[in-house]
Amino acid sequence: MGTFMKGGQCHEKRVVMHQTEEPGRYSAFGGKRHMYILDLPVKDHRIFYCEGQLGGKAIRMAKLVGRNPDMSLEALEEFKKFTERKGLPQDIIIMPVQTESCIPESD
Repeated sequence: MGTFMKGGQCHEKRVVMHQTEEPGRYSAFGGKRHMYILDLPVKDHRIFYCEGQLGGKAIRMAKLVGRNPDMSLEALEEFKKFTERKGLPQDIIIMPVQTESCIPESD
């Protein structure tokens, strides 16, 4: 689950991930996407990696996550190495800025 701002409003996105027989690998969206949670050698940092189909097109994305909102330069370097190994274009990596928390309104 995650929250994000869109159109000035806070939205919540939930994804049900099903564990597979491969450690760290999960499937979602009826098996159309595979997600991986990869530990980094940097304490409290992981990479979420997703690959699959969206609208009939192949997609791949990676996200660096950590417990602390301050960016670890060591974790960022490990993330860059990972994206290079996966062949992800380096020029489209974005560095979102931490903003105030986003709490969706309840129904």
